[in-house]
Amino acid sequence: MQTRTTPLIYEARAEFLKALAHPGRLHLVDLLKDGERCVCELAAATGYDISTVSRHLAQMKRAGIVSDRRQGTSAYFTLNLCCIADLFTCMEKSLHKRQQSINAALAVCAPEAESQA
Repeated sequence: MQTRTTPLIYEARAEFLKALAHPGRLHLVDLLKDGERCVCELAAATGYDISTVSRHLAQMKRAGIVSDRRQGTSAYFTLNLCCIADLFTCMEKSLHKRQQSINAALAVCAPEAESQA
């Protein structure tokens, strides 16, 4: 019997996507699309405390999504992926299309529900 192994590229892709798979990290990515930001700025903009922001950034740094530089006691982060905006645009178009399908289905069901009431 042959066992299946997952090619390394799929493992790497999964790790990359896991690093993005949190609303707070997605928010940080959106903020970093506009350029380099200090951890304290990111904390203020998201409402998270600095330790939470630092943990999120560390996870994204391990995945290669962001990089940092130190200046005195401050850490500044930069987004490494200029293409991430394209990914988000693609996802949001898909989500919008799905929502339109749901709304259309609900509109068809609504008159039936009203006539049964």
